[in-house]
Amino acid sequence: MHLDPYFQEITLVLLVLSLFALFSKMIKIPSAIGFMLAGLIIGPSVLKIVDKSSLINQIGSAGVVLLLFFIGMEVSIKDVLKEWKVTVLGTLTQILLSVLCVYTIGKFLDWSMNRSILLGFVISLSSSAMVIKLFKDKKIGHLKTSKDAIGILVSQDILIVPMLIVLGMLGESKLDSTQISKQVIGTLLLISLVLLARKINIKKFKILNKIKEDSELATLMCLSFAFILALITGLSELSTALGAFIAGGIISQLKLSDIFHDSLAPFQTVMVAIFFSSIGLLLDLNFFYHNYLVILLLSFVALVTNTFINAIVLRILGRSWSESILTSSYLAQIGEFSFILAAIGLGHNVINEYSYQLTIYIIFITIVLTPLWVKGISKMAYKKEEI
Repeated sequence: MHLDPYFQEITLVLLVLSLFALFSKMIKIPSAIGFMLAGLIIGPSVLKIVDKSSLINQIGSAGVVLLLFFIGMEVSIKDVLKEWKVTVLGTLTQILLSVLCVYTIGKFLDWSMNRSILLGFVISLSSSAMVIKLFKDKKIGHLKTSKDAIGILVSQDILIVPMLIVLGMLGESKLDSTQISKQVIGTLLLISLVLLARKINIKKFKILNKIKEDSELATLMCLSFAFILALITGLSELSTALGAFIAGGIISQLKLSDIFHDSLAPFQTVMVAIFFSSIGLLLDLNFFYHNYLVILLLSFVALVTNTFINAIVLRILGRSWSESILTSSYLAQIGEFSFILAAIGLGHNVINEYSYQLTIYIIFITIVLTPLWVKGISKMAYKKEEI
């Protein structure tokens, strides 16, 4: 009997992920960190069970779509817009300050402007998956600081689109008018869908009652909607993650999220676990061995810089120092979508292979250190007060 090699690979990956999920629970660290470590172990640097171009990486990309879809269902767009000064203006200011900060450092290191802009974008994005997971574990998603952080994360995810456009302009290839047209059409389509969803009276559609009664149908409809919208935004030269996020927001506006959330939760857990393990696959231990001092130093600088920039922005926008510092500690790490920006930068020759590997490790280490960083900053912000 012929054994599909992918079957063996997926079986081993799921086993390792399960063991690391158990390990994470035992030592009380976020499971996302355990999954990334699992990816490192099963990757080409250690056990060599899978490689960077494996099926696991492709499944991980689907995990991103589901991750953003769930975030879109859980985040209230209305609440985000209520605090638009913090979520929109604050995020724009934070990104500009990040780029300016990296540009200033780059002047001393003789970096090109293109590299400085790319790395400024990279450090400005935080990890939605990590932060929301921490809020759920601590059960503090209802707090003002948590809502501020989530609003900023949503704005960052949306602003990935103009970042991708800018990166395309920075690359060696000339500005493509066809690409710009696709992006404009895709953006207008998303806006139209969101506005249309707000006007739909769900009670008039009897078919939705049939969907509610059938969990299998609900799951299939949910997955189809998320991936179709992600595909549309992908074909429009926008982020597939953005399409998935908008799909989740539309489901939430239609007040259908409770139906889909329960049916898809287990599936999403597996997909997101594979996504984080795919990040670990990118890590080259040999590169870390030869550059660990630079990696650790720049990771610390990134954590301090992000905390400082976000705290200043939030304080200017009216938050207290304690609220500003605590919210900023959750946003200090560099997020998983920065991998995408770094990969695009490498493909467009904005950065070289060394800078790409350096960026990957800085992202990885800042995510891993997030729980300790938050705990330390919390004690500084509130002294003896337990958060």
